[in-house]
Amino acid sequence: MKWFWSSLVSLLLASTVWVAYANVFADESALNARAEQAARAHLGCGVECALVRMEGKRGMYKSMLTFTFKQATIELACKRPYFAFGDYDCQVER
Repeated sequence: MKWFWSSLVSLLLASTVWVAYANVFADESALNARAEQAARAHLGCGVECALVRMEGKRGMYKSMLTFTFKQATIELACKRPYFAFGDYDCQVER
């Protein structure tokens, strides 16, 4: 029975480390590009929108990105469907 609990704790620890790596520490350039594309699509101006500023907050389960264009400010929440697996899906918050 001891091996069961040891295995379970090891699995939970490994899962936590993987989620932290995949969502917080890994390269975010693909996420930023996807979110910027979604923000531009929401504004409807494509590449003509002049990006003034971009801010981001990354967490274990969700990334919040704010894009400030000359026309408006768009805030997106980007989440993975299964915490650490799958492509990010970005939805406009405001």
